Amino acid sequence: MYVKYHVLLGLIFSFIFWIIFPSTYWFYILVIFLSSVLIDFDHYLYYALKKKDLNLNHSYNWFIEKDKQFRKMPIEKREKYKRVNFVFHGIEFIIILALLIYVHVIFVYILVGILFHLILDFIDLERRKEKKYIKISQIYILTRNKGKKEIK
Repeated sequence: MYVKYHVLLGLIFSFIFWIIFPSTYWFYILVIFLSSVLIDFDHYLYYALKKKDLNLNHSYNWFIEKDKQFRKMPIEKREKYKRVNFVFHGIEFIIILALLIYVHVIFVYILVGILFHLILDFIDLERRKEKKYIKISQIYILTRNKGKKEIK
């Protein structure tokens, strides 16, 4: 799902959360919104490390182009290629955040925003008829990618 949709839907979700839980401090509502969008920082990290380029626009355009290439392929052919390992998109990161809840309450709200983001990603994967495993476990992605080629 593209950033603009995560921003829009994150705003709407944060507002609805505030309506349902009006006693929630505005700061925590902001944390939900920001975490629902900034989880995609791992996309930028991947690009910056892979391409040795810190330009955010280059990163965004590179991912848009890769996504277009990938979507043109038949679904069966996509399985022959490596999937990008986005470190914040998986059960491993969720477990870490869940454990951090015991450290500070802010992690509850970060977790809410991130889970909302991942739900949107799953809906988008379903709509595109993609495999859901790419958002479930990053350890699985690492093992699945062995012997696969990168999309050029």
